[in-house]
Amino acid sequence: MRNIISEALVRMVRSNLIPHFRIGTHVLFNKDTVLQWVENGGTTQKSIVKTLD
Repeated sequence: MRNIISEALVRMVRSNLIPHFRIGTHVLFNKDTVLQWVENGGTTQKSIVKTLD
């Protein structure tokens, strides 16, 4: 069973509320981007998703 933090993170990714990118079915996070996002208040506004071609 997932814990509450994991469920919240999954919802944030699905809603595009946290900076992330996808490679296939894998969801990945850039450490520097996420830390900058947190330093800026971790706003839940829509994030820009970068995809690799």
